[in-house]
Amino acid sequence: MANLLKNLTFGIELELIAAWPRQLYGEGPQFSAVQAIHLALLGAGVAVTSKEPGWEDRHDEFRHWGLKPDLIRLSPAETAAVPQNYAVESVELASRRFDFYRDDWRGEIKRFIDAVARLDNVGARFFTNSSTGLHVHVGNGDKDLPLRTAKNLMQLATAFERVIDTIHSTNRIAYPKIFRPEASTIGDFFHTPLSWFHLNNGKTQSGMLYDWLGSIELARSIEALNKICSVSEPVRREKGILERIYWGHNSSYNLDNLHLSDLGTIEFRQHAGTLDFLEILHWVMLTTSMIRYCSGAPVSAFLALCAHGIDGHFDLRDLLSAIECPADTVSYFARDEEDDETIGFLGNLLPLAAVADLDELIAHNDVESSDRLSDEALREAVVANKHYGYTSNVVHIPLEAIERYYTEAMDSVPHRFDKTSLLGSEDKELLARALVWHRLSRNYKGEEADEEVHISSASRLDAWI
Repeated sequence: MANLLKNLTFGIELELIAAWPRQLYGEGPQFSAVQAIHLALLGAGVAVTSKEPGWEDRHDEFRHWGLKPDLIRLSPAETAAVPQNYAVESVELASRRFDFYRDDWRGEIKRFIDAVARLDNVGARFFTNSSTGLHVHVGNGDKDLPLRTAKNLMQLATAFERVIDTIHSTNRIAYPKIFRPEASTIGDFFHTPLSWFHLNNGKTQSGMLYDWLGSIELARSIEALNKICSVSEPVRREKGILERIYWGHNSSYNLDNLHLSDLGTIEFRQHAGTLDFLEILHWVMLTTSMIRYCSGAPVSAFLALCAHGIDGHFDLRDLLSAIECPADTVSYFARDEEDDETIGFLGNLLPLAAVADLDELIAHNDVESSDRLSDEALREAVVANKHYGYTSNVVHIPLEAIERYYTEAMDSVPHRFDKTSLLGSEDKELLARALVWHRLSRNYKGEEADEEVHISSASRLDAWI
């Protein structure tokens, strides 16, 4: 596979909740969580800034970690579990921008995790809940990610949402149900699955996966592609969702930074909050592997892979192997070696008898974050009730014929469309790919499966979505 991204970069954002005795360091001014973590990281040799306001700008070209208070919410039960003499704060920690190939990012993230963990020696406790997340931003150094890469990523993620869901905790894969800002489930609409948007965005008049992939293909700009993750006006009104211009921040895959800021990154937002080093490491490897694959996959191979999205026998191991994830990452997420390691939390924190209720809360939330290991029945029930764009009554899809479909589509494009409407070879490829998805959709539905699809103009093809 040709890799077109020579300057692959990434950064992580970690959201967590800090609880600790008031006057953490004895007499004197009360330290905030941001201040204490700042000092701990500096002591560990991690370059960090918590300067407010404007820390997000980080004019040092993202060479430092950044810290700031966050807006994470506690449920009533979580609030009740915190002892009265404890202060509770939510914190977001954003890493510096790492060069994937050249930096020792594994070592630096480990130093960060260890520095935060050592704060438990003075009574600090850190935990996550359903409103916290681990976000990964992946980019191409100072260059923009190509539209083709972004399209491929959205198609890959849409085709294999069912498979990727097996990685995540249950509360990260269910459809959002409550959108009211005051609701305790405020985090539900900040990592919404792509399938939900396809069913509610009013752009694809179909519940069929191949039609969803075709609608992604026809986007001619990052802004148009980003609108895949939006909600139609009737649905917005029905659900009581606030009006938005851009919806990327509400999606499990956020493209906002590709056209609204200088970040130039795709943000992966689906993963639950965690401070488990191995979980962070392997999730970074998976997300960067997705981008690397999507930047250089041959057309026919990519189409054939995504066509497997309707194949219920195509599993996580198959997907991760296909996109060339490292073997240890495949093994980790495929659970080849079950162990007693906890996913989603620091693990062996200092047991404090005075905060037994808090310990119980941490244990409960820890299990919730790791229920892909502990509650498979619940996970399977959620997956069974989701609509991934196909049914169990799958007709035969001629995967072996996809390369021929694409070749025929490329040959037929000049005859099907007014040549003046084409912008060049990239547009020709776009239309040919879209025709393949349209043809596969017809095959799936049993509509003239063996006959050529006739679409008379580019505007007619655009109208298809």
